[in-house]
Amino acid sequence: NSNSVEVIPLRGVEGSITYVDEQRVNACSITDEDTDTVIITGGAQWEPMQTVFRYGLDGYIENLPDLREGRWDHACGSYKRTDGTLVILVAGGSNKAPIISPISSTESMAIGAASWTFITNLPSALQGLRGVSWGNNIFVTGGIDNRGTRTHASSDILKYDQQENTWIS
Repeated sequence: NSNSVEVIPLRGVEGSITYVDEQRVNACSITDEDTDTVIITGGAQWEPMQTVFRYGLDGYIENLPDLREGRWDHACGSYKRTDGTLVILVAGGSNKAPIISPISSTESMAIGAASWTFITNLPSALQGLRGVSWGNNIFVTGGIDNRGTRTHASSDILKYDQQENTWIS
């Protein structure tokens, strides 16, 4: 099945997950360790996608609210607020497919909220950047920008400051 992935055995579980939605490229995945699920954000087929889905070991669980801006080739991550609520975040990417057209917008959503919110932009428009959640922080690295007729690789490592709603290099 071209719409499935192999599950690597952890905690004694193995098998595969079948996706309900259409095929997509360059989506971003966020783990929700509290529910043992994965949240898939954006991606592209012919156009950038706004859709967000939750999957578990048994497959599709639910749709979450759509992103405000369709995006692919973006970074994502999560952190917990002091009240324990999981907040998921997407940053950068491209809102045009299949061309290089970096964006700087960032969106976040607390799990259980009705919609995503635009928050502070990245310092510059980046596509192909990657994110990691570590120690209740979100870091993004790399990516390319598109200045004029050439693309430039970024060597920046940025950390999202939840308290100040800013990106720190």
